[in-house]
Amino acid sequence: MNNKKNIAIYLVSLNSDLERRNNLAKQFPNFFGNMIHIEAVDGREMDAKSYFNKVLPNFQENNRLMSPAELGCTLSHIQALESFLKTDNKHALIIEDDILGSDKDIENIFNLISSLDQYALLICGGQEGTRSTRYVVGKEINNDGLWKISSFSYPYILRTCCYVVTRASAEQILNRQKEMLVLADDWSYFFKDTISHIFYSGHLSHPVDLSNSHIEIDRKNFKQKSVLKNALSFLFLKRAVKRMYRELGLVVNKFFGFKRLF
Repeated sequence: MNNKKNIAIYLVSLNSDLERRNNLAKQFPNFFGNMIHIEAVDGREMDAKSYFNKVLPNFQENNRLMSPAELGCTLSHIQALESFLKTDNKHALIIEDDILGSDKDIENIFNLISSLDQYALLICGGQEGTRSTRYVVGKEINNDGLWKISSFSYPYILRTCCYVVTRASAEQILNRQKEMLVLADDWSYFFKDTISHIFYSGHLSHPVDLSNSHIEIDRKNFKQKSVLKNALSFLFLKRAVKRMYRELGLVVNKFFGFKRLF
């Protein structure tokens, strides 16, 4: 923890993932000892009634059923944010146990925090291997790799493996989660059409190989396909329309000076 700058580091990790935490201790020898362990919720062990009570509102609203591992991730990050707001710290760096980086990377992240206002969220990397990075555009704030992301790109910033919240942005996330429980990385739902801003710096990274990812394994096991449903919902047409919207959005944002980050 960096008390001088009022920053705490919260590590979201299942108790059973000791090997992952040991690996983090090697990557971050100076910071690991001060990381606050948030015991992650394993949604796969939740009873059926509790699981469906939590995920049904989002399913009814968005026709997307959160997997048990995704629900566990969401509940874990809510715990981290709530723990942060119980302190006097002004900022929190929240990480998951599969990130890649070094002590120097965390120092660089801490140095960027002075450039953020009280409503900011800073995504600290972790976009490796995602399909949506083509649509992430922003404006460079300084020469230290800090970008202010266009609101157009909020839906295309993924993962919760490493991010910094202020007290105001943490409260914003929790308030939206109270309205309806959604994926922990639904940044667009949390911040679009608000006074909050999303920033990006690529100091930490995420493994490209997802074979050991609890969420990815659970998604593969959980995913169900319905040919009839796809046909009735004009799936391919909807995809084409969404693609056209994204490409048009890129053109408009480039016109206003935004640049692709990846």
